[in-house]
Formats: sequence, C-alpha cells, structure tokens
Amino acid sequence: MNKVLIINNCEECGSDLFIVSNGHHTCRGCGFVSEDLVLEEQTFYSHENKTGSYCKNTMIGTRLERIRHQYTSRMNSMIKLDCVKNKHQLLIQTIWKEIKTLLFILRLPEKDIRAIITIFKDFRPKIQKGTKFRNPEKLIPCIIFIYYKYYESRPISSVELINYSKISRKELNNFLNHNSHLWAGYNMDKQSMVLKLILKITEEYKLGMQFYYQSEKILLGLWEYICDTMEQILAGLACSLTVLCVSGYKVRVNNICEKLNISMSNISKKFKDKIVKVFKLEDYKSLVKSAQLIKRFLIGLSLIDSII
Repeated sequence: MNKVLIINNCEECGSDLFIVSNGHHTCRGCGFVSEDLVLEEQTFYSHENKTGSYCKNTMIGTRLERIRHQYTSRMNSMIKLDCVKNKHQLLIQTIWKEIKTLLFILRLPEKDIRAIITIFKDFRPKIQKGTKFRNPEKLIPCIIFIYYKYYESRPISSVELINYSKISRKELNNFLNHNSHLWAGYNMDKQSMVLKLILKITEEYKLGMQFYYQSEKILLGLWEYICDTMEQILAGLACSLTVLCVSGYKVRVNNICEKLNISMSNISKKFKDKIVKVFKLEDYKSLVKSAQLIKRFLIGLSLIDSII
C-alpha cells in the first residue's frame, strides 16, 4: 500500500511530497523516482497464528538495508528491541537439554530433571561470578553427582559422569571440596551412606547378612579414626577387613574395590595413615600380607570374635 512521506525536496520539480511505493520514493508532482531505498521493518507473521502476533527471530529490513544502515541509531534501537530475549529462559532451556542428555547417557530417570534444575537455581547465584563453575557445562555434572549422592542417597559413578561430561576429575573434586556449604542442609548421615554401600556389596556377591553385620561392626568400631574419608573408601575398607580376617567369604578384595570404583591402593593407604600409624602396628606390610596381624588387632578391639 502506498504511503505519503514528507522528506527533502524533489531534485526535478522541488516538490516535498513523495509516495513510498515498491521500496522507493516517488515524487507526486513530476513522478521522479529516487534511487534511495526505503528502510522498512520486515516483520514476518505466521500463517497459522490467528492472533496477529509476529514470529520470533525476525530481522529488521532487508540484508542490503542492514549493511547500509547498520550504524544508524534507528537501526541499532530496532535491532535491540527485536533481539531482546529472556536470558533466564534461555538459560533454563540450555540446562534442561544438558541435564536430559546426561541422565539419558547415565541411564538415570528423566523425572529427576526438575529437582536437579531446582538445585541449579539455588546453587548458581551463590557461586562467585567469574568462576568457571557458573558455566552450566561445568556446574551441571557437579550438581547431578551431588543430587544422587546427598539428596537421593544412591551415589552414581563419578568415572562415567566425567567421561560423558565436560568436567575433569580435578575440577569435580575441587568443586566438592570448596563448595560443601551449598548442600550442607541436605547432607544425610555419612554412616548411613556407607552402610548402604556395604549392603550393596553384600547383595552383589550374595555374602549373607552376617557379612553385613560384621562389616558394620568394624566400621563403627574404627569410625572415629577413619570418618574423614570418602564413603566408597570407608565401605571398601570395612568389607575388605571382613574378607581378610573372617574366613568363609569367597570374594576378592580387588572385586570389592572395582564395584565401588576405587583402587586397593586407596584402602591400603587410608588404613596405613589412619590405623597403622595411630596404633603403631609393627611389622605391618600390606593388607593382604599382614592379614593375621590385622586380625589380632581387631580381636583386641573386640571387633571380631577370636574363634572366627
């Protein structure tokens, strides 16, 4: 539709009345057509949208217009208005996709997405600005690990999580060590978590409830000396001492460690640092080679029966 627009005078007849027609200025007096293109707002409407609202991601003007007029204040203001989006909404969309992908790969229920997003919203504002952990690709794997370990009491494999996400072992440990205050209110009893892991080993290798009770007794007896250790190592240590000092269990310590995603050296080092040095166990060499020495030590603490 033609529009009347008042601009500079016509070069031919001096008239100041022009018609905007087909993208050009046409003089009403003499019919002179200006070569300058008219900058128009090209807003595209959806044929399916009956409300008349325009579609998202529209562009202002034609490509040539945007190049020729890219530095004008009008173009800048129009582009700014057109491109303004809700950053919070975009962030939620990003983390939703990232969480859904990781949960699918790790074979975890999709219903947990909303709970993990809620924790993300709670944690992220409390993390110092400018740090890499405000990046969703770094923060989301940490939150997934924390959610299943502390909120759901069913820890997931950190090895798998690291393999399929953009975070390293060092970064995950760094986040867990320096941000524990974020989930302090949700942290469940550590002993309960370790006992759940011991029960998992008991059921996996069909060792019977006697194995579970014996491992629990050793764990609680040594708790004050070893409690500052991660849960998997605590469970591995209690189960390993039961296997080594109580006869009748046909399972190897290496198998227990593999199931808990730890190495036997982790258990040996912790036992040496927390027990051997404190109680000054002489002639100690290793968990396996010093099994009889460890057995006598546990009998002395009344943690196992002497007739076993």
